[in-house]
Amino acid sequence: MLSFMPCHTPPAPSPTRLPPLALGLDAGGSGTQWALLRGAERVASGTVAPLTAALLGTPAGEAALHSLRGVLPALPQRLHAGLPGLSAGSAQAEAARAHLAAALGLSARQVSVEGDLDLAYRAHFAPGEGVLIYAGTGSIAYHVTTSGQTLRAGAGATASGTTGPEPAWGGGRCATSPTRSISGRGQPGRWPRKSPP
Repeated sequence: MLSFMPCHTPPAPSPTRLPPLALGLDAGGSGTQWALLRGAERVASGTVAPLTAALLGTPAGEAALHSLRGVLPALPQRLHAGLPGLSAGSAQAEAARAHLAAALGLSARQVSVEGDLDLAYRAHFAPGEGVLIYAGTGSIAYHVTTSGQTLRAGAGATASGTTGPEPAWGGGRCATSPTRSISGRGQPGRWPRKSPP
């Protein structure tokens, strides 16, 4: 009499689970840089038309989002965007989040947004570590304290009190005054208060 052992088929190996595709946007008034990532691997990247929080919902903003969607090799499963003129957690940020989600076929919970300066600061420093100097159309010195407070000079809201037509000059003076004090070429603890000639 032959006896048979029950045949046991080992389970098929589970397919390797790939990390989700994540899209990062560094949006701005002169262009929007994007990177599509799968885990730590960069799948694709590029630059498309300018996009700011103020442009969302306008023909220019719609064109920028259409352009972005057209160059992506695949749609993302997550999106994080840094947008000029935005404060994380604000009503405007929630509106931007919803708009970006709809444009890329995502749910709002798959999208996170923050201001471009916050994004740039976090990319280079931990809170309390340094000062981000941004010089573009305008200029600003930007610092985040260890408690999360934001300190800024330039862009019309300077520590020197300079506002109006030349805020970039005031921001630049605020950024150079401490270094001149340290190097001995200026008076310690004094901020310039005079506008340029």
